[in-house]
Amino acid sequence: MDIHPEFLKRSEYQLIWVFLLGRQRGEPLRQRALAGLRRLAGSVD
Repeated sequence: MDIHPEFLKRSEYQLIWVFLLGRQRGEPLRQRALAGLRRLAGSVD
C-alpha cells in the first residue's frame, strides 16, 4: 500500500494515532485527542 507523504501530514491521520495510543496508554492522551477532534470539527465546514 503506497501512502502519499501529504496524507501522513494530515491532522486527521495524526489524531487517529493519538486516539489509538491514548486507548493503550491512558486517559490524558485520549482526552487530548478528543479535544483535537473537537477543534478540528470546529475549523472545518
